[in-house]
Amino acid sequence: MKVSYPYRVDSLKNSLKPSSTYGIYPIGKFNAWHGGMHVEKHIPIKTIADGRVIAYRIPEKDIIEDLGQGDNNPRYSNGFILMQHLYSHQDEESAECIEFTFYSLYHHLMSKEEYEKNDSNKKKIPDVLAKFVYKVSDNAYEYIKGLEVYRLGSNGNIDESNLVFLKKGTAVEVLKVSDEPITVNAGKYWKISCTDYEGTTHNDVYASKKSIKNGIVTYGGDKSPKKGIVVFDEAKTTGNQLKVLEKGEDIEIDFELTKTVPNGWYALKDGEYIRSSKVSKTKEIDTDNLVFNKVVKEDTPLKAGVTIGNTGLFGSAISPKYRAAHIEVFSFDDPSNFLKGGTAATKEKNKKFFKIATGASLQPNITKNTSILKNTPVKVLNINSNFCQIQVIKKTATLPKEYTTYHSYTTIPNEDGKNDVFMIYADEWSVAKISQLQIFSRWGEKVYEELDFPPNERGHGWDGVFKGERMSGGVFVYFAEIEFVDGVKKMFKGDVAIVK
Repeated sequence: MKVSYPYRVDSLKNSLKPSSTYGIYPIGKFNAWHGGMHVEKHIPIKTIADGRVIAYRIPEKDIIEDLGQGDNNPRYSNGFILMQHLYSHQDEESAECIEFTFYSLYHHLMSKEEYEKNDSNKKKIPDVLAKFVYKVSDNAYEYIKGLEVYRLGSNGNIDESNLVFLKKGTAVEVLKVSDEPITVNAGKYWKISCTDYEGTTHNDVYASKKSIKNGIVTYGGDKSPKKGIVVFDEAKTTGNQLKVLEKGEDIEIDFELTKTVPNGWYALKDGEYIRSSKVSKTKEIDTDNLVFNKVVKEDTPLKAGVTIGNTGLFGSAISPKYRAAHIEVFSFDDPSNFLKGGTAATKEKNKKFFKIATGASLQPNITKNTSILKNTPVKVLNINSNFCQIQVIKKTATLPKEYTTYHSYTTIPNEDGKNDVFMIYADEWSVAKISQLQIFSRWGEKVYEELDFPPNERGHGWDGVFKGERMSGGVFVYFAEIEFVDGVKKMFKGDVAIVK
């Protein structure tokens, strides 16, 4: 069985750091048990191990909890994928076979409506949920070579605005009025009967005498009116040009037949061929084969590391536009034999766990330091030794906006744990939330944006990554809109420096 991390991480060391608002398994935000992990921001979610999908639900739209807050009402997705995994291993020495069945749940995955929201989101549609649409691209300007022939105008002369296009090699019938061609516009023209490049027959058009020989169009210097992708009868440019597929036109590709043709060509369903360079490929949700808004039983095998969705909305009253996928692993089997390597096997190599020695020094995990103003009324919930658990009854402090401090940290993306993330620090008693944080390059390109999140959270900030890659050194400008507890909003701005 192959296994994979459920999202892309730079290193295993960094993957073990708490990086989300609510913490990563097994310890949550308040140093309490958290049976799962929250993967935040716009991140593709991957399968953790080889297995099979046994159930899914894809919502067409996110659920809105009406709290009377208009656009700030919480939204969340109830989309999920449930997988079953079977671990099986036979010990070479004892011949004992260890089997263990477990499940992985990927919850709050992106809704259909969000995937279809814009072109950027459409690119995030995972292949397992997608159908690929092939069209003639907007920069396709291929044409058929041939001859322009014309009708006569009301004045008896050639009307070049009323043309008919013939492919080179087209057979025509010369309709002789006399043994000599007529002279029009100082040129010699035959009246002909022909079939144009789109299959329409004409009996009233005139072709230049020198462009036809023995009833065949020999001239190929003109271009067809239609531009796009030329269809050939063979997978080579010397083949017969059949027709033109125009920009935006759908293309049905025969992928099995395409395997037999040279690189750079597609075979079409009707046995014709086009060059692949001017074909655009886009993703759409596979509405033909997927079911929406209900739990669907499924039995589809998937390998470890396959993208199955993206983080969806998981909003609440406090953070209505919070985005995260919840992932957890569970089993109905007793894991004892699996963890210790079997009933007979005792070798260390078979064990799937380790023990932390008594007295071992552990690296500090999540810390949450909260300052409570003097004279704030509280309720004592529990007293234990030198500590007591309290609950704030009411926030009575009213602070001026100047009391809140903000810090511009220099971002140094070297993964040393120091200033690796630019984030907003503020006094939690005067600030309700960060309404918006935007960061721009010196050329005005937006490299980061996040909406409606709490201050002082490492999971909400910019780590210097743009479009999946770390930015090189430079100075950036940030704008932060802060909403205070009294409802007042204020804009702050400053510089962010990335030092390489």
